[in-house]
Amino acid sequence: MSNVIQSNQVYVKCVELENYGPYEKVKYDFRFDANGNPIPLILIGKNGSGKSIFLSHIVNAIISAKQKIYDNCEVESGKV
Repeated sequence: MSNVIQSNQVYVKCVELENYGPYEKVKYDFRFDANGNPIPLILIGKNGSGKSIFLSHIVNAIISAKQKIYDNCEVESGKV
């Protein structure tokens, strides 16, 4: 029996938004520790400041990438 644990983890490294919602232009590079593990991000802001838009773009990008890789996705292609 092997003690090796295989991991297929994928991390978002950067998010860039331009001219969308309250954002004129924003680029955020996510931080990682010395071992390559992601450091948690906490979004704080007033209502309407773009927190949900920021998160929705990450989710949409992940779903779009999944649609390109897998034939059978739970979200219809082009509907994200």
